Amino acid sequence: MIDRLNILNFFRPVVCKTGDCHRFRHGKLARAETEQREAQPDDELRLKYDGRGLLVTEENRAGKHEHEYDPLGNLLTTTLPDGRRIENLYYGSGHLLETQLRDGEHIFQLAEYERDNLHREVHRRQGNVWRQTEYDVSGRVSHRRTAKERNSVRGITAEEWYTWDSGDRLTEDRIRWPEEQVPQMRVYRYDKADRIISVVTDDHFGECEE
Repeated sequence: MIDRLNILNFFRPVVCKTGDCHRFRHGKLARAETEQREAQPDDELRLKYDGRGLLVTEENRAGKHEHEYDPLGNLLTTTLPDGRRIENLYYGSGHLLETQLRDGEHIFQLAEYERDNLHREVHRRQGNVWRQTEYDVSGRVSHRRTAKERNSVRGITAEEWYTWDSGDRLTEDRIRWPEEQVPQMRVYRYDKADRIISVVTDDHFGECEE
């Protein structure tokens, strides 16, 4: 799964499935500039960055997403192709507190966040769903649980585990859904510049390389 937070904050994983291989072209600063799916060769996502290296626009056939940031580089708003805006509210030097959708004069809460003494997210509520996040001794996300109740092992809708190497690169993740006994696993590989080049799954879909 490729999500918007990945492209804004970390990386966009290569997703390997039969007939669906995502590849990326990197610019001089090792930023992804275009992404194209082999299954749909005419579907191209165009990315534009500002002078600080922050992603400011994403555009494809479906329309354009525009991003605005504060002086510290925190994402403030994302304007959707239909004119609605996703707004982030922060405290301190950039700790996300709430995400909301503004549709004209109407504002809808999308998510609210709780943080520990180190300002790390430990709970997130989206509607009636809670997500709990745990960290390893190095401060990296090691475990996430999504459930219908806070701090509950009942009503779990998804559970995730993450493994990192000494260079803080994600090397493996596992996710388990309620109907599955064994978690699904993905293994990540990187080039010498620490750019992700492949993701191998455990369901025999094979390997996809740049």
